[in-house]
Amino acid sequence: MEDKVLQLDARRRLFEAIKEFPGIHMRELQRKTGMALGTLRYQIRFLEKHGLIVERKEGRLLTYYPAKGGADVDARDKKYLSILRQELPRLIVLHLMMHPHSTHGEMKGHFNVSPSTLSYHLKRLAQARIIEKDENGRYYVIEEERVAKVLITYRQSFLDAMVDTFVRFWEGRK
Repeated sequence: MEDKVLQLDARRRLFEAIKEFPGIHMRELQRKTGMALGTLRYQIRFLEKHGLIVERKEGRLLTYYPAKGGADVDARDKKYLSILRQELPRLIVLHLMMHPHSTHGEMKGHFNVSPSTLSYHLKRLAQARIIEKDENGRYYVIEEERVAKVLITYRQSFLDAMVDTFVRFWEGRK
């Protein structure tokens, strides 16, 4: 059945992109596959209907995962992946993994964004229960080990030098 569903080249490319980049969102899929948005939406629905992929809503983004035959991603990892696929939240989390208990003031010099943009993303990450702010206004990653595992497991799909730097840092701690 799967072979028949994936006979169409465009559909197969889409499915392969989702397997390679679990947690990928619609616009990134569009960039990676080169498909028109309408075609992409149609093919996504087709793959969902045939049980090859699953969709997950994370905030305003829809993210996609292989249902089977690809990375077996559990619910918590899906939450992390969908947020870590976004560049600024990923960079904030990476910063906090390497510099735990940083304040907003300490972090704002590390990112080329306005203080209000940084605050917005810190708030989103806290609402998603990825980071937390202590009583002294210092931020830290709640499940450090699990987030590190997700970053290490899927690092090839991020294509980000910061993730590679983090992996070397994290592995050097042990």
